[in-house]
Formats: sequence, C-alpha cells, structure tokens
Amino acid sequence: MNNLFINYSFFVGSTTNVEFQNKITEESLFNGDIIQVDLSDAYVNLTKKTVALLHWAQNYCNNDSIDFILKTDDDVFVNVYNFVETVQTLSPETKAVYGYGMENRKPVRVAGTIN
Repeated sequence: MNNLFINYSFFVGSTTNVEFQNKITEESLFNGDIIQVDLSDAYVNLTKKTVALLHWAQNYCNNDSIDFILKTDDDVFVNVYNFVETVQTLSPETKAVYGYGMENRKPVRVAGTIN
C-alpha cells in the first residue's frame, strides 16, 4: 500500500437539529470530507440515500477520479488495509466488487488476512 492515495468522504443526510447541522458544516469546512444531501438521515431513507450516493458519484466524479466506492454504515468496522489489498487483486476490467469479482470470498475474521 505504499504511495497509495485514498480519499475518504462522508455521505450524510439532512438534519433538523441546528446544533448538529452546525457541527456537520464545521467539519465540512475544516476537512472538506462531507457530502450532504437534502434527505432526512433516517433508517427508512437508507435505500434513497444509497441511490443518492450513486447519483452524486455519477454526476461529480469523472471516470479517472474514482476506482471504487465503498458504501458502509457507522456501525461497521472497515479494515481499510484488507479492503485495499483485496481490491488490488482485482483485474482493471472488474467493474464491481460484488458479484463475480468477489465470488467465493469469505468474511475476514482475523486481522491481516485475506480469504
């Protein structure tokens, strides 16, 4: 993973809580890592938020700027090292990490291993 550039962004919905919105705005201005959509950030809107993420990526990311998008939730731990190692084993023609690209892969249960 030497010299590898990974850009992290957080895709969040809207909130009516003014204090929380001010913190989101502050984070966005400080780190530039927030993408916020006009959609209540509630569990019932999870599918809509996922579609909004794909719509945003299609409209704001050219083909050369993004290799992969990982959509996850705040209650999921992502082992970035293992994720990158796995993605790097895929051929450049692989258009998706799900389906045929990840067939027969098992969840990683031990840190530092790829199954």
